[in-house]
Amino acid sequence: MSKRPAICAGPRRFYPSDPRELREVVEGYLASGGTTSPGTVGLVAPHAGYVFSGATAGQSFAAVRGLRFDRVVVMGPSHFVPFDGVHVTRCNAFETPLGRVPVDLDFVRALEEHHDLVAEWPQVEAREHCIEVELPFLQVALGEFRLVPIVVANQGRQSARVIAEALSRTMASEGGSTLVVASCDLYHGPGSSLALSRSRLAAEAMGGNDADRFLDGIEHGRFMACGPGAVAATMWLAGEAGADHAEVRGVTTSFEVYPVSEDYVVGYSSVIFREGTPDSSS
Repeated sequence: MSKRPAICAGPRRFYPSDPRELREVVEGYLASGGTTSPGTVGLVAPHAGYVFSGATAGQSFAAVRGLRFDRVVVMGPSHFVPFDGVHVTRCNAFETPLGRVPVDLDFVRALEEHHDLVAEWPQVEAREHCIEVELPFLQVALGEFRLVPIVVANQGRQSARVIAEALSRTMASEGGSTLVVASCDLYHGPGSSLALSRSRLAAEAMGGNDADRFLDGIEHGRFMACGPGAVAATMWLAGEAGADHAEVRGVTTSFEVYPVSEDYVVGYSSVIFREGTPDSSS
């Protein structure tokens, strides 16, 4: 398959299918998301519909607006298909209404050499949204880049460590500059107050810039995340790339945007990992 078509665009889907409307929506979220933060090498962004989490995602991607990266690794969980290992694509490109995003196939092939569980699972890619929803933000914020899309099955500590080590070795061998994105939502369940408080705890743990302590919180049930392994791997990789500061840019919930029912609420956060001393606004 030469290209992976957009499956998240359209009415009652994740984002608009009209290119002009989509660009305007993303531009608006980025404009209100804060300033560019040079030295950012990793970030966490939600993967829900833009009406719910777009403003929070905009806070993450605004940090890298105008920066240049040779490639962007986007990691997230599998929502629909159980499988073993790590899924990588064989497509040449991912499509969105804003155009095609080329896949860094050389990097993907090199990654397979460093990780025995890396393989293609076409049934995963056919339905999964966690990669695609981040792409319009990246297209507008960065312009040109090559994509490394990764869907991680096992979100546990050991799996996260293994994929982080494999990515680290591949990044070293392939060279160039890399941004790592963890596609992750937070609390899922009843209660708006509980959703916000638990999501804040998760974001604070990420903001502590300690992946093991973040995973401790997940394992002990202090908070939850949809894709904690991707977050931990991103934190480890960002640290190796020189990120010595984590910044929580925002925390919100679906109820704050659409306050109709508290039966099921989802939490979202924006967190970035960057080099350099934090400024007074952080």
